This record gives sequence, structure tokens and C-alpha cells, in this order.
Amino acid sequence: TVSTVTDPLGSQADIYGALRDHMESHQAAERASRLCLSGPHKDDIDVSVNGRSARQFCSQGQVRTAALSMKLAEREIHKNAMGEYPVMLLDDVLSELDPRRQEYVLNRISGGQVFRDGVSEALVAERILLQLGLPQEQIIVETQARTTKENAAYTAMHCRERGYQSVLLLTSALHMPRSMQFFERYLGEQGVKVAAYPCDYTLNPQGKFNPRWLVPQLQAFDVTCMALHEYVGMAGAFLQR
Repeated sequence: TVSTVTDPLGSQADIYGALRDHMESHQAAERASRLCLSGPHKDDIDVSVNGRSARQFCSQGQVRTAALSMKLAEREIHKNAMGEYPVMLLDDVLSELDPRRQEYVLNRISGGQVFRDGVSEALVAERILLQLGLPQEQIIVETQARTTKENAAYTAMHCRERGYQSVLLLTSALHMPRSMQFFERYLGEQGVKVAAYPCDYTLNPQGKFNPRWLVPQLQAFDVTCMALHEYVGMAGAFLQR
């Protein structure tokens, strides 16, 4: 991506000089954009498999595996150089991966701080329980559900198979009323008692009115949207009875 680097495989001194010249010639643009427009972070990496471009010839799962492999390798390099793992932000990391590759990725990112989006909450909860010392044989992982309703239905199936008579439902306080609608319905049909254990409350820590609340805020909009989502879901659950 840097036109002044005529030979990417040249010596370190030659590449350093070319990059320096390029950055000096783009000082005004970089200051205006407040971004570094030159350097290896702007390069494209062409990954090949058996001499063919992975982007053109590999499946989506293989391309995702190659990209994750490089990220995990960078993480290990950082650990070796700095003595600790960097914080990783992974978005939808397990999509398009088969179960074997999913297990490998989850095992490789066990150390350090990892924030993942799009991962099955059941898998995340399983790893936390294992780290807390709970034996694997005492953990039941349900990854098929796509909605709260399906989660309740699959949980009822597991309770029926194992003869459970009572369960403790742990979820966000905001989500608890809608969850209880479905879990009490599906598990109640089997005589299973459901006890609610809400957490992650959304509340005012000061407990008093603040005039700033009258000013529109993005955070307030997000909370309002979440609340509306729950109310609509509860109405839908009631109509489905």
C-alpha cells in the first residue's frame, strides 16, 4: 500500500528509508485525518493454500481459520515479547467453523482477557464454570436454541430426561419476566418448579432524580430499546399461549 516501497522483500534499512520518505510526504494528510496512513498496518496479506489464493479457492470456514490462526500467532508473539497476553476483541468468531475448529479456537484463547461477540452463551458459561472448578460431567450445554422460547423448550426436554424437579433460572433482571413466561410454561407442564434469580440490574445507583435525565442521551435510548424489546416479547409470549 506504500508506493515508495519498490521491494517489499528488501533490506530493513531500505524499507525503513522508503517508509520515512513516504510519511514525510504525507504529513499534512495524516495530521488532517489524525491517522497513520503509512506502514505495515495498511498492507494486505495474501494467504495461499497449496499455491492458490485462500480468498478465491478456500471455503469460508477455511478462510476464517487462516485469519484466526494469524491472530492467535500474533497473540503468542505479544505474550513472548511483553510477558502477558493482549486483550482480544473477537466478533462472531465461531461462525462458519465446524465443531472441531470451534473447540480448537476456544481452547487456544483460554488465557488473558478475551471479549467475544456472537458466541453461544452456553459455551461461554460452560468455560466459566469449568474455570471455577465445576466438573465437566455436571455441566449440560444446550446450543441449539435460537430464542428464549426454544431455550425453555430444550431445557424442559433435558429436565424430563434427567428427572429434575426444580431449576434455578439465572438471567438479566431486564430479561427475567419474559424468560419466566416461557420457562414456567414449558417446565410447569412437567411439574418442574422454576425459581427466578435475576442479576445485572439496570437502575439508578443514587436512587434519586437527576435533571440531566431530561436531556436525550444515547445510553438512555439503548436502555429504552431493550425495554421495548422485552415488552414486545412478553406480549408475543402471552398471545402464543
